Amino acid sequence: MLRDFLKKFDIDVDIPRLKQLGNSFFDVSVLYSPKGLFRFFPVFAGKKIYSKTNRIIPSIDFLQFLASKSKKKIKLNKDDEWLFICGRDVSLKHSSSGFVFVVNSFGECLGYGEIRGNKLKNLFDIGWHLRKKGKKR
Repeated sequence: MLRDFLKKFDIDVDIPRLKQLGNSFFDVSVLYSPKGLFRFFPVFAGKKIYSKTNRIIPSIDFLQFLASKSKKKIKLNKDDEWLFICGRDVSLKHSSSGFVFVVNSFGECLGYGEIRGNKLKNLFDIGWHLRKKGKKR
C-alpha cells in the first residue's frame, strides 16, 4: 500500500523497516528490541510513518519528507492555503491532472491532493489531525 502511494508522486525511496501497532506504522529500523523488552503492548515504537484506514494518513514528519523528495508540488497563495488546511478543495487558474503535494509560500507541505482539470481535490491536509482529535480514527 505504501509503495502504491509513493508511485502516485513518482517517489523512489527505500522504505524503512516498519512495525505495525494497531492501524499505525512506525520506522523501527534504528531500534533493537529483544524479546520481552515490553511488559505491556506498546502504543508507539520509533518514528511514526503513517496510519492506515481506508487510505494512508501520513505523519506530519513523513509528509514533509515525502514532499522534499517529490517534484510533483503545487504552491498555493495564502487564501487558498487556508481553504486547503480547512479540508476544502481549491479552484486553480490552470488546468492539469495528477497527484501533487501542496506547499505554502515557505515550502512547507500542507498535504496532498489530486488535480482534476482546474480543481485541486483535497485528499489529505495537516488540519486533519486537529479536526479528527478526539474522534475515532
